[in-house]
Amino acid sequence: MNARVSILAFFAGAQLHAARPLPETFVDAAQGQDRFARERQFFAPQNPYRGVSTESVPTLYPGESADVGPQYLLLRPHRRRTWIEGGIDAQYFYSSNVFLTERDKVDTGVLLTTVTAGLAPPPFEFAGGEAALHIGYRHARYNYGLDSSANQLNNIDFDVGTIYAGSRFTFHDDWHGWLGLEYNRYLSSERDWSEFYTELLPQWGVERVLHFNDKNAFSLSYYGGYHFTHSDPDPTTHGNDRLDTILSLAYNYTVVTGVILQPYYRFQHSYYSQSGSRHDVFNVVGLTVAYFFNEWASVRLFTSFEARESNDPRVQDYRKWDSGGGVTLAVRF
Repeated sequence: MNARVSILAFFAGAQLHAARPLPETFVDAAQGQDRFARERQFFAPQNPYRGVSTESVPTLYPGESADVGPQYLLLRPHRRRTWIEGGIDAQYFYSSNVFLTERDKVDTGVLLTTVTAGLAPPPFEFAGGEAALHIGYRHARYNYGLDSSANQLNNIDFDVGTIYAGSRFTFHDDWHGWLGLEYNRYLSSERDWSEFYTELLPQWGVERVLHFNDKNAFSLSYYGGYHFTHSDPDPTTHGNDRLDTILSLAYNYTVVTGVILQPYYRFQHSYYSQSGSRHDVFNVVGLTVAYFFNEWASVRLFTSFEARESNDPRVQDYRKWDSGGGVTLAVRF
């Protein structure tokens, strides 16, 4: 069985303010933290040990290892003959503006726990490149206000259950594309874990990775996705239907073997098709520092700043900081 474990740990404290969210606040908070979770996944540094054999190459002459060190075979990524993927992730972070408001901001700590299980058949040749498919289920729980013993915000705790399917394509080792489909159900703790928001999300994207040398890599990517939504209560049933367009830049710098420094920038435009001519623009900058012990274990710290501007006067512009880390166990066999 092949296994990959990424371990991330961080602690952050915050001053918690009392707040009683309105029903629509559930959707705002859920969407905001969902963007945060997607950002963590989208900008995760690449494991430098992935695709490297753990078996050394036989020496060509006595004393070779002493001269140049042990030599290892480089393997093409995603060549492992695995069929099952799964994992559990516990991530704690501090948010300076959990309700995404322009004024009267509420800051708190958030614990995000995610469990994933699915099928991921071995990659296969496709159109001169390589394709990989995956399908499965992901369940995430968001717990708020864990950094304070009073005035907790656990009345906005929620779960997100996701059925996902998708494919990823690799061409010339540096070009990547993906197509996917998700169905997400948001469940409110205040309503006995009843459903309050659902969405069907087809998504697509392309990425170009430039490897300058062994220490420096730069990526430019485009992501698109359309959210077909349904929220309770009426009458704003489909008010969150929207098209997301995201352009992102990320730079990976290997400080020393296993230590990756990754600053990034993301521009996002969201067009709400059911809300007249509403256009939201997001600008996000962030930094991730990761240390990979080996192919199976790593630690990571991260921080990001997000700003939203909307042309709809009913929608609040906001600014917020998110910082934290987590613990992940991922298995493929």
